Amino acid sequence: RYDATLYKTGINAHPLTDAPTRPWLAHADAQANLAGLRQQLAAERPAELRLTGVPNPRLVHELAVRQALEDGAPLPDRPTASPLGLEAFHSLGDEHGYWTGITWNTQDTDTVDVVLVDRTRLSGRAPVGTYAALPTSTSTAPLSMWATNPAARRGTGALVTKLREHTRDHLPDYMVPSAIVPLDRLPLTANGKLDRAALPAPDFASAGSGRGARTPQEQIVCDLFAQVLGLPRVGVEDDFFDLGGHSLLATRLIAQIRAAFGVELELRALFEGPTPAAVAALLDTAAPGRLALTVRRRPEVMPLSFAQRRLWFIHKMEGPSATYNIPLALRLSGELDRDALRAALGDVVARHESLRTVFPEAEGVPCQQVLSPEAAVPHLTVIPTTEAGLPEALESAARHPFDLATETPLRADLFELSAQEYVLLLVVHHIAGDGWSLGPLAADLTRAYTARVEGRVPEWRGLAVQYADYTLWQNELLGDQNDP
Repeated sequence: RYDATLYKTGINAHPLTDAPTRPWLAHADAQANLAGLRQQLAAERPAELRLTGVPNPRLVHELAVRQALEDGAPLPDRPTASPLGLEAFHSLGDEHGYWTGITWNTQDTDTVDVVLVDRTRLSGRAPVGTYAALPTSTSTAPLSMWATNPAARRGTGALVTKLREHTRDHLPDYMVPSAIVPLDRLPLTANGKLDRAALPAPDFASAGSGRGARTPQEQIVCDLFAQVLGLPRVGVEDDFFDLGGHSLLATRLIAQIRAAFGVELELRALFEGPTPAAVAALLDTAAPGRLALTVRRRPEVMPLSFAQRRLWFIHKMEGPSATYNIPLALRLSGELDRDALRAALGDVVARHESLRTVFPEAEGVPCQQVLSPEAAVPHLTVIPTTEAGLPEALESAARHPFDLATETPLRADLFELSAQEYVLLLVVHHIAGDGWSLGPLAADLTRAYTARVEGRVPEWRGLAVQYADYTLWQNELLGDQNDP
């Protein structure tokens, strides 16, 4: 049973935020604590008093069971009843002329606070602030934690419906959110920033609505949709973007469809018809596939791709800067083998030529120069810091200005918080990767570190092509800047 206090508008409030406190003495028994409180009320006659950390007798058995489970001890056979019920505080307050309120303790939710206010000081005013929230404490439990809103589901459903209608009316189809997840509040980190890791994952699961696949092409396209979206299956009439697809995944999907069917299919075809049925209908009339991307013979001077040329030009205009830095921060807990981590970074750089490529000029023209794995091992800088200083340290390191002509486009900093807690920051310049590249980068580093800790080199299959091969393929397919 709980008490619920309802406040009408226009009340004359009596705030309790500054009430002096008296702690419940854990080493003394309940009767001794009550006797001490009675003596203080009679002798000092405080206007207000908050007794904090009072054991909740209604939870005694539950707490005993929880402690037994945590300790691996036998469960208690019967409740250990407390000799002091919360009603005793109401009786004590009435005895001395005090208004009495009981609420949850802010810092320890297994205990309660008892608030006493001299009735002669109220003068018809309503006590407000019985629950003493501590805004400076990161562990404070908000009062809403103990309350429910029966109308929330109905109101939330109406809001989501309005949001969907609004986005459909004002946005192109491919920009309409595929999922809307209502939250009571945004999860925050200890620094007051959005805690992205604590956000619930949208449910993009598809039941495979609509008819089944009628042709082998439709079935293959459905399988490719499911593979790119990370779903168990996708129906013929399911919308790619409604299932969580976005522009980067669309690019990957089109590339896989081109490779699977050997046809040339434009990216915009997926935006115009985002279902497997619509895509499969285009395959029979699509043009033959373009020149295959394979390993190319490397020229003496390696040109830049179109994207690299644009970034190199901006770099020359701005000078070394952090404009196109892509940071990846990884929290590492437990014992860390720094030598293994350095070796793993070298393994990853050896595997990916783009991470060991610099961009000097040859007769005023930029070119790619792929360094040897031995010459391009990243220097792992170890920086001691604290949790409080970590955000500023990460931000500063992430803004490292790369000199593309002489510096490889990967930087590694290790922030040491304690002997068991670290944060590894990898910063990649956009000329060597993009946001999607961070996933394979983290996966390869994890695999390489695991191997190095076990005293072996990582066993992985060599990449089919490197970025330099893509550059030569692109120039061969589309021509370079000197073509008429």
